[in-house]
Amino acid sequence: MASLDELKRTFFDECGELLQEMETGLTDLQDGTGSDDTVHAVFRAVHSIKGGAGIFGFERLVEFAHVFETVLDSVRHGTLNQTPEVFTVLLMSSDMLSDLVSMSRSGEAIPAGHAAECRHALEQLLGKDKPGSSNGAEDAGDFAGIDFKPVRAGDDDAGDFDFTPVQSDAFEGVADDGKQSYTITFRPRPEMLRNANEPLYILRELRGLGELNLIADLSGLPPLSDIQPDQPYVAWTATLRTDAQRKAIDAVFEFVGGDCDLSIVEDQPPPPVTEDAPPPEAHAEAPAAASSAPVAASKKPDRSHPPAEQRSTAWSTWLASSSSRRPC
Repeated sequence: MASLDELKRTFFDECGELLQEMETGLTDLQDGTGSDDTVHAVFRAVHSIKGGAGIFGFERLVEFAHVFETVLDSVRHGTLNQTPEVFTVLLMSSDMLSDLVSMSRSGEAIPAGHAAECRHALEQLLGKDKPGSSNGAEDAGDFAGIDFKPVRAGDDDAGDFDFTPVQSDAFEGVADDGKQSYTITFRPRPEMLRNANEPLYILRELRGLGELNLIADLSGLPPLSDIQPDQPYVAWTATLRTDAQRKAIDAVFEFVGGDCDLSIVEDQPPPPVTEDAPPPEAHAEAPAAASSAPVAASKKPDRSHPPAEQRSTAWSTWLASSSSRRPC
């Protein structure tokens, strides 16, 4: 089993390759020699760095990479034009990300507000009026609505390990609002963590598509003392209600498709209830009628004082006819 320090070294070695790929891609895009695949490659590089940094608890690196990744996501989806001004900010952000990786690798404390100016420039590209805080409060929203507490590798306190599965009935009785429901089964493989992809960030992206209900499968979770930092133990079953197209869901798992067991099933809506269907009460009358017939019993009924509500023609007829019967 690889130690935590060895895993960190592997992560930072991969960061060096990813940063080089990112810088080359941005330069090609600025020169006009890049393509859509180049944009995807740059996005994937920042996404992988962010995911690995989240595993090892480099929060300041995660915060900046998240904003950088969000801008790149807008570029690859065509909602942010590839203008010279945009590439100026992206190349500046590439240098800042490289700087943050180097400081994290050396263990150097990152000063407060170190990347604030560059981060503000990224947020302006997204149309935000206010710069985000650098204390991580903004990024706490990454996991809002997900009923799990992310745990970074290396935490030994059992109290920090708090995956709480919550099953909700939030989707019961939902009106037909034009949204489609999907049942998604997502089981990460060890390759996902080794490739610096964080499963909880995948769930965050999925949650951004609509109403998400998650159930965690903890059946593979070993005792805390046996947990290995490079092994995923939790799987999820998700119910997603969304008005997004199926290809948007597939895009969430675009970079991890080979690193997980994945099933996405479109739920079929229940058949509509027609006005011709008989009311439920109509089906209940048949058993009631059948129960009104006399049933042979081992004990002779008391005929001397029938209840008032049973003094009817049916009762009198049955009582008269029974007088000719031999007692049981």
